[in-house]
Amino acid sequence: MKTLRQKASLVLDIIIAVMVFYAWARMIFQWGDNGTISAGGFRNLRYFTVLSNLLMAAASVLNIVYTIIALKFNRGIPSWVGKLKYAGASAVALTLLVVLLFLWPVFHVPGLIIFAVLIIMTWGVALIMRFIHNRSLKE
Repeated sequence: MKTLRQKASLVLDIIIAVMVFYAWARMIFQWGDNGTISAGGFRNLRYFTVLSNLLMAAASVLNIVYTIIALKFNRGIPSWVGKLKYAGASAVALTLLVVLLFLWPVFHVPGLIIFAVLIIMTWGVALIMRFIHNRSLKE
């Protein structure tokens, strides 16, 4: 069970890291349309959204490395890697909340509220299931 969970985490971390670094490269080199509301080059590092995504990607890369080591040599993953992933996920969640509560009412992006409700419901169910799973392990 633990190795299946680690392998699933490994796949998700690879997807996160590739997507974030690709999106950041697009922002740096301004590939595609210039109709975005972001700065080009490394000036985009002044945005919390970009920094939170990069923190999540860095945590994912570290988790990839330590998961491969854990699977290959039957070792555990250091707790600070999990804490870094938690910090990255919290930063991305804060970005989502800012977009939903402050930016969406200003820009009126169609369909964003439906997407937001689905994400919040999914997170709620995931947190409840995680809480139940942790309680059952302690008993």
